[in-house]
Amino acid sequence: MTVPVAGFIATLGAPAGDAGAGGWGAWGAGADGGLPMWVSAALFLAGLTLLAITIVAVIRRHMAGAAGADPLTDDAELGRRRLIRRHTVDPVLADAEELAETLAARLNEQADRLERLMREADARIARLDGLTNTAMVEPKPAPAAPGPTRALDGFGEDPITRQVYQLADQGQPAIEIAKRLGQHTGKVELILALRRA
Repeated sequence: MTVPVAGFIATLGAPAGDAGAGGWGAWGAGADGGLPMWVSAALFLAGLTLLAITIVAVIRRHMAGAAGADPLTDDAELGRRRLIRRHTVDPVLADAEELAETLAARLNEQADRLERLMREADARIARLDGLTNTAMVEPKPAPAAPGPTRALDGFGEDPITRQVYQLADQGQPAIEIAKRLGQHTGKVELILALRRA
């Protein structure tokens, strides 16, 4: 069982003679100048071993991929992934940090503005409280004497007209009278205008 490769025996340093030369015996160089039988067997075993290792590696990668594990354990591949991450993820993170800083600055501005508006509102409330207290202390002027009531041709002395007059005599504005009686403001204003006429 020899593999005919010309000149290979010379590179191994083995005698290129017949089977009996140099003590090679049956394991010596073939008669046709091929490889000795032991070299052929070693190459065959090395090929089988390499094939088995390759098959086992493919099966492991396939099983690791099916189990959800990352089959990439090669340092070059990991380095390539890190480089890709540095060029894709890092700019995104930088943009996110810049956006966060911008939003924080805007929030600070809004908080300052809100605090200023709250101070202004507190000052206005204090001013209104002061005016309210002053208004309570000052005596109110006496209500004007009610004017003469006269019966209107279209209305007569209907109950709505009487109620409008009574509420007006108490100092209620026309809008309040209309709300209280469930009437239109224009109607109440007309009744009061006709009363003054």
